[in-house]
Amino acid sequence: MTTREAVYSERGIAGSAAEPPSGFVRWVAVTVLVSILVGLVMIYLVQLYVGSYMRDVVLHSAVEHSLPAVLKLVTPEDLAQPMTGERYQQVDNDIKNFVLAGDMVRLKLWGPSGTVVYSNYSRQVGESRPEHEPFLKAMQGTVSWEMVREPESPLDMTGQEMLEVYVPLFWEPGVGGGVLETVIEYNPYAVQMQRIRYVILAASAVVLLTMAVCAFAVFRAGSTSIRKERDVAQQRHREVVALNRFLQADIERTRELQDRLQSLRQEFLASPPAHGNPEALAAQYVKLSERIGELAAFSETLFRPQPPQ
Repeated sequence: MTTREAVYSERGIAGSAAEPPSGFVRWVAVTVLVSILVGLVMIYLVQLYVGSYMRDVVLHSAVEHSLPAVLKLVTPEDLAQPMTGERYQQVDNDIKNFVLAGDMVRLKLWGPSGTVVYSNYSRQVGESRPEHEPFLKAMQGTVSWEMVREPESPLDMTGQEMLEVYVPLFWEPGVGGGVLETVIEYNPYAVQMQRIRYVILAASAVVLLTMAVCAFAVFRAGSTSIRKERDVAQQRHREVVALNRFLQADIERTRELQDRLQSLRQEFLASPPAHGNPEALAAQYVKLSERIGELAAFSETLFRPQPPQ
């Protein structure tokens, strides 16, 4: 193989042009994976936000609806000890008529010592849980809550999530008189949250599917473009190889012509002189004419285009 053929060898050009577009494939794969990861993180964050928002709605509803009414119906003296008899019946009727509504299934009033002084389930009156964490937070002036499944009374729905909200009671600024506990059926809100999650998942699936389709379209278009460029490069390579072979053939014929001219010169110089001999001169002339004719015929092939091999 000559130097030019080595430079324009088919393996050199066609091999580089036919390499798979690994960089482009990696770019598409990384883009799709990053998009999926970002989508999953966004879904998780949105679900957390929705859950927090729904709980805030429930807490706000419990506080805004029940707190003002309870502050009007009871006094700080009522929280000093468990309610009994006529006072219990009066407060119980007022709370059932004006406070309990909607998803609120149970209501308790805690005294500052951690004793239940009122409950619409009368058997809970008198219970004491001074170390109950949500109660302690509420006594410090913070609205707290906890999610429970175990029913505390026949009023609670078995197996359903219940949201217990603890609201501090203040009749005087800075002086905590007790705690209001409301128990709200959380299942309707959980159903709404589940529906919202389904909507988010469906929207996210549509977005991810759209991104996947777009990525595939980009990949398909890029692959097609690369394939066309590769085909063009291969075609040009074949043309270069053919022209290289044609050039090599011309070079060989030129060298052969030079060799024949050199041989003719040496033969002419080596032939003895034919002074005064017409027959010898004529023979030399004929022989020289024949050789010159052969060289002329051969030299014409140097300028005659030949089809590539």
